[in-house]
Amino acid sequence: MIKSYTTDGKWFAIDHDMFVKINGNPDTGLRIPNDPEGRFFGMLQAHHQLHCVDILRRSTWFNIQYYRQMDHFRDMSDRNVILHTNHCIEILRQTIKCHGDTAMLTYKWVYGHDWPQSAWRSLHSC
Repeated sequence: MIKSYTTDGKWFAIDHDMFVKINGNPDTGLRIPNDPEGRFFGMLQAHHQLHCVDILRRSTWFNIQYYRQMDHFRDMSDRNVILHTNHCIEILRQTIKCHGDTAMLTYKWVYGHDWPQSAWRSLHSC
């Protein structure tokens, strides 16, 4: 993948400050410590989806030799594989930013984890 600090900067800007303060359910949510209004951590599903695309972007080349043997990539030059992959990732990023899921993702503490875990209780309508 072509390294670009400009590209990485755009992704960091998305991934940074994704959490928002929301009113939530004390039984299922994770309170923000010392918040005077007693709010909870939340995140738009679209931000979570962008985070996942970024992880895919960063790890794309892990199994490249295996996939280069497949029919779609077999006859492509390295440059065209890179351009095609970057194009697909960029299309996903743009689509999620423009039409992202606005359901709220909440968090909770889970025994054995050092960091809050997603509660996975968002309702979706498709």
